[in-house]
Amino acid sequence: MFRDAMKHLVLLLWSCLFACCLAWGDGEIRRLEFPNADFEEGQTGWEIPPNGGLEQVDAGHGVSAKLVVGDPTTEAVYITHKIPVEAGMRYQAQCEIRPGGVEVAEGRMPSVGACLIVEWADVNRKWLASGVYSKEVWGSGDWTKVVCKDLRAPAGAGYAVIFLALRGKGTAWFDNVEFFVQEESVVKTAPADGAVLTMNAPCLEWLPPTGVDTYEVELSRQADFPVEATIAYTVEVEKRLQLREPLQPGEWHWRVSAFGSPDNAPYRFTIDTPPDVRRLPPQISASHARLLEPSDRYEFAVVAEDGILEITVSDLDSPQTQFEMTAMPSEGQWQIVPVGGWKDGLNTILITATAQNGSVESRKVWIVCAPKPEKVVTIEQDGHYTENGERIFPLGIYQVLPAEMPEVKAAGFEVVHSYSFEGSQDEQAAIQYLDAAAAAGLRVFIGFDRGNHSKNGIVQGNFELLVRRVGALAGHPGLFCWYLFDEPEVPAYYVPPKLLTAFAELLRQLDPYHPVVMTTWGDNMNAYRKTWDTHWTQSYTKPAEIVATIAEHRERLLHASPVTLLIHCYDKKQSKLKKNREPVDWDKFEPDYDWMRAAALVGITQEINGLWWWWYAKSVSDWMTAAQNPRTWGDLCRVVEEVRSLRPVLNAEGTVQSGTVEAGEAKVEWWMKTIAGNHTLIIVNTSESEVEATIAPQGIAPIPVRLGRFGVEVRQASALAPR
Repeated sequence: MFRDAMKHLVLLLWSCLFACCLAWGDGEIRRLEFPNADFEEGQTGWEIPPNGGLEQVDAGHGVSAKLVVGDPTTEAVYITHKIPVEAGMRYQAQCEIRPGGVEVAEGRMPSVGACLIVEWADVNRKWLASGVYSKEVWGSGDWTKVVCKDLRAPAGAGYAVIFLALRGKGTAWFDNVEFFVQEESVVKTAPADGAVLTMNAPCLEWLPPTGVDTYEVELSRQADFPVEATIAYTVEVEKRLQLREPLQPGEWHWRVSAFGSPDNAPYRFTIDTPPDVRRLPPQISASHARLLEPSDRYEFAVVAEDGILEITVSDLDSPQTQFEMTAMPSEGQWQIVPVGGWKDGLNTILITATAQNGSVESRKVWIVCAPKPEKVVTIEQDGHYTENGERIFPLGIYQVLPAEMPEVKAAGFEVVHSYSFEGSQDEQAAIQYLDAAAAAGLRVFIGFDRGNHSKNGIVQGNFELLVRRVGALAGHPGLFCWYLFDEPEVPAYYVPPKLLTAFAELLRQLDPYHPVVMTTWGDNMNAYRKTWDTHWTQSYTKPAEIVATIAEHRERLLHASPVTLLIHCYDKKQSKLKKNREPVDWDKFEPDYDWMRAAALVGITQEINGLWWWWYAKSVSDWMTAAQNPRTWGDLCRVVEEVRSLRPVLNAEGTVQSGTVEAGEAKVEWWMKTIAGNHTLIIVNTSESEVEATIAPQGIAPIPVRLGRFGVEVRQASALAPR
């Protein structure tokens, strides 16, 4: 009795603390009850494998689940439970874990120690989608609470799948599993509930929940919104709906809902305008823009059904600024320029129009004034990068500090990056980083604050942060391209496709001289297609899997997107050891030279347009990267130098052939480019076994090859006989 009382007291205290923490967020947090969350009813509801069981560990916890794993390649590593959910709703899960000698051991999936994982199943209980991992628990110790945050049930979901995981070796106990739902409604802001309006075409406004890009707005004369008497609108991305047809006088009810965010508290307003009077607001047509000179004029248009009474323009950052306004020959068209010219960088203006009927409409416009850069980078229709119209094949690497830039430049890389700017809105720090890169002869791919920590970034729909960064950096000679977002599908910082597309379109309006790049994955990646000019495909695997990943991404993108390849130069397995402060062996570093060389050149055989490596990270202590050891860094530099030596061929106009030769279970990829009758042939063994194969491109004699593990051959014209 005492044991059970203690256990439930601890559970109650944690639940109260958790609810208090979540009260700072939006929406109501509610704990969902599900059978046997604390294992006091035995195995009821849980699937426990033979190497698992139930055990009483201490008086405070009573019965707990237990997993013992010696070999994760052959033994089960999960205890599971399925909890019913509603698609679109937000959830959070937590449990307690007690580790007993948990160590790194690779199995069928990467080792993550003892942890909680939540994924999704459909209404038929079949696996549907991946989800979120809690923090990893290693070694031996007392009970630790772990949490899976930012869970959002995808479309088609019927169940959350709880995995109590031990992906490693050792023993782990699990207890007190809890599951919460966050009921978040769209917050309506105008018109206020009960408002009386003299305008019979009001503007409806609301605050967006995170993870939403499409809203359903409904108006009805009846509070229960019967289908036959309800006017419905679909609004994408915008947080407002300006009605353009007058409503009849009297009381109206309105609500706004989104996927996973129902509106359970509709508002009402009253139209106090005679039925024969049309009081509609003016319409402003004004796009965000890039201007190259301070004297350039900006154009916009304003129309109103009963005529315009007044138009004013103000600078929101410098209210004292005066504007020259010129009426254009076309009715309603205007040109403006500030007296003294546009400021360098970002200009934020407000255009306000007043109609003869007294209604007012305003539009905020962002204008970036910056000269055209000396080096304009674009992605052409054929999918290649160009610089001032000349084709290039860029080479980049992630996470380089300014002090390390000379070494990276000497290694042959051209484009660098720092993750600090994906979590910062400090434009001066970004300028300093670009300054350092330009001084070292490098350029930068730079991102934007995602909002994970600030809670006011791209995830939250903050367009102004993008505008400020573009205004500050668009004219900088150190800029190469904009890294709009990385993996927007990840639940912890999910950005829906239409919202991210709106960010991309705004970015292109303000800076058409640098490309926009993105990384995505998964079944829904084509929904993000308009957010990038070239897709950055990540494949941190062996050469055969790289080929498969590129093919898979191209198929999912309907063969309508160029591909830049991202490969790896860090040791996946031993990085786990390094994080746990265990010894690492540089002689066993993977990928080794042969692997890195084959990975890079097999990408070329698949017609990629550039190569990036993840990651340099020389100063990052808990990852084992090639940059941290002279021999492995030298191996990577040799690969980069070979790719650089091939660029005259890659960038020249010519005829390309490519193919795959199967040799048993192994595959050999080949690519040949013919330029003015001269051939260059690249052959890559994607397997770890020695292979013999015959390559037979058109125009040359068949070539028998014998290649060892990840073997590569590059043959030029002099070594190729005509057919």
